Amino acid sequence: MTEAPSPLRAKVRTIILFLAGFLWGVCTLFVVGGWWLKNNIIIERESPYDFPTTCEHFQKKVATMKGWDLKNVPCQLPQTPDSARIWMCKLCHTGYAGDLVSIPASRIVATFIPCQFAIYERDGKTYVARLNVGLISILLGDPAQNIFINGILPEQQNLMPGAQK
Repeated sequence: MTEAPSPLRAKVRTIILFLAGFLWGVCTLFVVGGWWLKNNIIIERESPYDFPTTCEHFQKKVATMKGWDLKNVPCQLPQTPDSARIWMCKLCHTGYAGDLVSIPASRIVATFIPCQFAIYERDGKTYVARLNVGLISILLGDPAQNIFINGILPEQQNLMPGAQK
């Protein structure tokens, strides 16, 4: 005849199983979250145009957007092994930038403003890439989130290939 497990032993077993499940869940969250962030922190879109045409279209689009200033960024990157071209630029909207840095808690965004875009070649195609400011703004919270989501993000999305306008 077998004895029933003691109530203390059953509680300890339940606690150990709970902690093991919790630890498994945390580990899974970190793995999935890390994979998701890796694939979403930078937005990349293939351009329907070749490299020079993509750069030209990008500059023309920015010129039509009120308040945005475009500056070429000299690329200090070494030449790629496949001699691919890379063009980097910075976009700044003094109105949005002023709103962000006027809030003491939001001045941390100065680390990534002005916004940087890159146009580059890879595997015979041209791509446009930028930081996902929508995702970053969620991590920052309000009031910076409101400025990014309602102001900067919609205007930056118009610069990506495939945007209507």
